[in-house]
Amino acid sequence: MSADVTALHHLGYSLDSLRALPPYARDDDPVHPEVREWCLEAFFMHARVVADFFVKMPALDFTARTYLPQWTLADPEAREVLEHAWMVASQQVAHLSRRRLLEEDDVPEATDDEGLSLITEAAFDAAGQFIADYRAAHPGSTAVDILLPRRL
Repeated sequence: MSADVTALHHLGYSLDSLRALPPYARDDDPVHPEVREWCLEAFFMHARVVADFFVKMPALDFTARTYLPQWTLADPEAREVLEHAWMVASQQVAHLSRRRLLEEDDVPEATDDEGLSLITEAAFDAAGQFIADYRAAHPGSTAVDILLPRRL
C-alpha cells in the first residue's frame, strides 16, 4: 500500500476513534478514573491528527493538500473547533507546554459531552467536505471511501 493511501487509512482510524471514544471518556462513565483519562487523551490525540490533516496542514506531513493542493476547510466554525481541539491536545496531552498551567480553565469546556460532540461533528464536517471535493476532482475514484463513517 502506498504511503498516501496508508495516510488516509490512519485518518479514517482517527475519525472512527472520535466517534467511538466519547462514551468512555465521559465523567459519569462507571469505569476506573485512569481509563476515562486514557480515553480522553486518546480522543484528543486523534482530534489533533484530524486537525493537522484538515486545518494545520504541516508542510512535511500528509494533509488534505497532499491530495488536493488548493484545499481549504470552508466551514469557519469547524475550523475554529478543530483548532481549539489541536491546542488542547498540544498543550495538555502531547506536550508539556510552558503555558499549560495558565490555561487549565480552558480545558473542561472542551472535555464535557457537548465539547466532545462538537469536535467530532467538526471532524466529520471537514471529512465530508474533503470527500466531496476529492470526488469532484477525481470522478470515479474510491481512494477517500476509507474516510466514510463505518459502523462501530
